[in-house]
Amino acid sequence: MVRLLIEKGANVNVSNKNAETPLMLACNKDNSDVVQLLIEKGANVNVSDKVEDAPLILACDKDNSDIIRLLIEKGADVNVYDKRKKTPVIWSCKHDNIDIVRLLLEKGAEINLCDIDGMTALLYASKSGFFEIVEELTMNGADVLLAAKNGKTSLMFAIENNDRRIENFLSKHLYKSKIFDNNRKRSINQTGDEVIYERATKIMRVDEATHIKKQ
Repeated sequence: MVRLLIEKGANVNVSNKNAETPLMLACNKDNSDVVQLLIEKGANVNVSDKVEDAPLILACDKDNSDIIRLLIEKGADVNVYDKRKKTPVIWSCKHDNIDIVRLLLEKGAEINLCDIDGMTALLYASKSGFFEIVEELTMNGADVLLAAKNGKTSLMFAIENNDRRIENFLSKHLYKSKIFDNNRKRSINQTGDEVIYERATKIMRVDEATHIKKQ
């Protein structure tokens, strides 16, 4: 039906009262074949509707890797965001889609953008316990010191969730990045972040001591 309408001259970029185009509707319905057809016929991949949803945002929300890859291949803006400022990389982190996260980063996705809650891709991945994504983002320059509006950092989320794997990984990353001051003195004015950094330093010392003992 869609192909027939297009052949009869239908405008592939027409929009309804909500500014939704056929491409947006196809993305929202997970219809890869129609998405491909519309793009081949000239559908705009970088248009947004009244609630600021673009085709790539809808595809990432639905976690449809085939449509996501097609849209990116055809020039979709990888840093587009929705009304809550969630970007494609944030949505893909929320869905634990490591392959799409890697693709988005390869195509220039901004890694430290945050949504209206101050949550970055790394914060979502750490909060959800997605170790592979935490590792990928951190190794690609994600700022581990950024905090959400609630004041929590990625390391805090890991500690709160008792996720030792992510906690140890982030702690070691901070330690190796020389963010820690091993000579820091405890004081009554020490902040929550400093306490966490101090704890991470201790973890590293225990790991190092264990390693030396095994030698």
